Amino acid sequence: MLEVKNLTFSFFDSPLWRPISFQCKPGELIHLRGPNGAGKSTCLKVLSGLLPGFHGQVEWKSGLKKAYLQSETNGLFLDLDYINNLSSDCSSSDLSDWLGPRHMVWKNFPVRNFSTGMRRRLGLLRTLSSDASCVLLDEPLMGLDQSGIQTLVKKIKSGIENGQSFLVVSHQTQWLDGLATSSVDLERP
Repeated sequence: MLEVKNLTFSFFDSPLWRPISFQCKPGELIHLRGPNGAGKSTCLKVLSGLLPGFHGQVEWKSGLKKAYLQSETNGLFLDLDYINNLSSDCSSSDLSDWLGPRHMVWKNFPVRNFSTGMRRRLGLLRTLSSDASCVLLDEPLMGLDQSGIQTLVKKIKSGIENGQSFLVVSHQTQWLDGLATSSVDLERP
């Protein structure tokens, strides 16, 4: 699905991390780890194709669909309501799982009026309900309450069981116990 060989990225001719190599196969979750400033978010941007100019090789299986949720944004159109931020692939049970059984109360309310946690839930719903074979998640727990974390774990487990792969950056690691197939450490040179 994904093969990475000797990948690194530099700012002003200074590498952010030592070269990394790994493979991600269907049904795997790879945890990208490292201290603040090590380049984990930058690495996900490189892997997603949003950030060119890297060194090394990134080879995705031809035709593979990816979904990416950044830490800084939830990929939402803030002036639209939640329904217009979602694809038609979202089931009513997914809506209830992520937004609660009373989700229709928020119909016609711009997403900008949602709390941080509810915007994160909506971003995760949008990302995880896509038909992507590989999902890249940057600090997915940001703003989530315990119920949201449980929903995320449930959805990732289901995705893994169905052959979906995940690349995850998270400083909070306990929720990854039993989910992560392996980890990749980004170390400063």
